Amino acid sequence: MIRKITFILLVLTPVLFLHGAEPIKKAPKEAKSRDELLSTFGRSIGFGSVERAEFSRSGCQIIVIWYDPFSGRASSFLHAYYYDPSAKVWRLFMDRFIEADGDLSAELPAGTLIIRGSTGKIVAKESIVKLPHEKWYEKP
Repeated sequence: MIRKITFILLVLTPVLFLHGAEPIKKAPKEAKSRDELLSTFGRSIGFGSVERAEFSRSGCQIIVIWYDPFSGRASSFLHAYYYDPSAKVWRLFMDRFIEADGDLSAELPAGTLIIRGSTGKIVAKESIVKLPHEKWYEKP
């Protein structure tokens, strides 16, 4: 009986580890559209779902994407993109590996993108002041 259980475990263990061991995609440097960007990451990577937050503030558009592809490891990949209105593309400006639980949140107060962990502690921060903004106030 013990031999059978050992044999089953030896056969199934690699299969269990490979399930969800989907290769982690390198974040694209840019995307032509919002839909193209979001479809690159899909709905899940590895053992975790792909989460996102989108912001539009004073002519600056930002998409933040994060995911925790690991089972049993409290860490996430974080990617943030801004829309470049002159080139009409989404460009990567934040690409990090965060040692915090996968339950992140994003906020955009006063020109700074802030990422928080589930306890509320800031785990990443990036200024958006120098990113291109659409001149919404000049449009007819």
